[in-house]
Amino acid sequence: MIGIRGSAMAALVLLVAGTAGAQETTVTKPETAARAFVALLASGDFTAAETKLDTTMQRLLPAAKLAETWAGLQAQAGAFRAQHGVTVTHAGPYTVAAVTCEFARASIDLQVAFDPAGLVGGLHLAPTPTPWEAATYVAPSAYRSEEVTVGSGPLALPGTLTMPAGAGPFPALVLVHGSGPNDRDESVGGVKVFRDLAEGLSSRGIAVLRYEKRTRAHPTSFTGRFTVDQETVDDAVAASELLRGRKDIDPNRVFVLGHSLGGMMAPRIGQRDPRLAGLIMLAGTTRPLEDVIMEQTAYLARAAGADSAQTKPQLDALRAGAAKVRALTPADSASLTPVMGAPASYWLDLRGYHPAAVAATLRLPMLVLQGERDYQVTMTDFAAWKLALGPMSSSRPTPRSITSSSRAAGRACRPSMRRVPTWTRPSSATSPDGSAEHAQHRTLEIAGLGNREDLRMIFALTEQLTQDHAAAAVGRRFRQHPHEIGALHVE
Repeated sequence: MIGIRGSAMAALVLLVAGTAGAQETTVTKPETAARAFVALLASGDFTAAETKLDTTMQRLLPAAKLAETWAGLQAQAGAFRAQHGVTVTHAGPYTVAAVTCEFARASIDLQVAFDPAGLVGGLHLAPTPTPWEAATYVAPSAYRSEEVTVGSGPLALPGTLTMPAGAGPFPALVLVHGSGPNDRDESVGGVKVFRDLAEGLSSRGIAVLRYEKRTRAHPTSFTGRFTVDQETVDDAVAASELLRGRKDIDPNRVFVLGHSLGGMMAPRIGQRDPRLAGLIMLAGTTRPLEDVIMEQTAYLARAAGADSAQTKPQLDALRAGAAKVRALTPADSASLTPVMGAPASYWLDLRGYHPAAVAATLRLPMLVLQGERDYQVTMTDFAAWKLALGPMSSSRPTPRSITSSSRAAGRACRPSMRRVPTWTRPSSATSPDGSAEHAQHRTLEIAGLGNREDLRMIFALTEQLTQDHAAAAVGRRFRQHPHEIGALHVE
């Protein structure tokens, strides 16, 4: 599966630009126009490709930037091989033609958005979708879904709230996306991670709110200066406020679960919303995004055994982009020239943010999950979380990482749950006989899981955290293939 988590705007994700509120596009043959545009990219004629862009996109993606982006795509997905089918949809004034492109290691849909004048007003890359079916752990009779709106005004976001059957009030969870213009389900190809999580958890008595990411619902709002707050944080805070305002939600048990970029920003969300009951971080990076993107791309090139002569120019372009990010100064904050796909304001804001250090200042229950075989966010990041959230006082347990047993890639079997020893926390209270009382935390191991069944582990952890604020568990997080996971819980 192609990696798209490294940065909100870099590598494989290009913002939709153009002019909002325009009339329907006049392009008469979007399939043909989209195929011709992809052919220019594949042939390396980026100067000609630039002439097909509207004025905003030409500023954001001049020929050199198009070349850098295409090189980054091939570094991750492999060499371009062929075009296949084209699917045409409409998004407001845009006609979007998704061209299925075959690369050596992945099938990618290059979505070309044509503006009313027939020029390319936006680009987006996504793994080619495959059919999706509800998971076996979902019990449709145990919950209901309703459409909601997160926020207000012109940047309000459509969302879906899954509510357990019954009167409540229920504990609730806000799902915060990874990088890129994700939909509310966090769809990647045929995978819908957030829908699986939401329906599975609501089948177990937890309300879950998921919503369209602002970069997807309102892409034209990102053509100027912006930071990760506009991309992610502001809307997560608004979602939490929405939940607390409902009578069927327990306002004292509203949690945030962030994945990838969402996990990275979860501590900032906790800073902004002191009423949150706790945070869950799934594969949240702790390092600068420009470094993570470089690491991801280099890993994929090595894993594919690509010829160094072929990959060196692509990696050099990314290194140059990362160097530009590191060279930015506050004097560049007003610049709209994109660097690795985002304005200077985006990178400068992140430079002063250290997720693990911020998390250490929060007095919140936290659950951090990290796949040990994850090449996008790695155990280096987990080690940073663990170091920052280590023993801070006698009232805080020492985080430990425990990994599940390893299984062959692609193998799936029924989950087995068993309690295993974990740590204890001395309490100042005494038992009736005068001896010191110890609060024993439980650890669940869900071993031998593959594919979507791995989400059962997250269900068990989240259920415990939202119900009694005491949970620690190990197992394997959902991936295309089984991945081992480490987990730590902090009270």
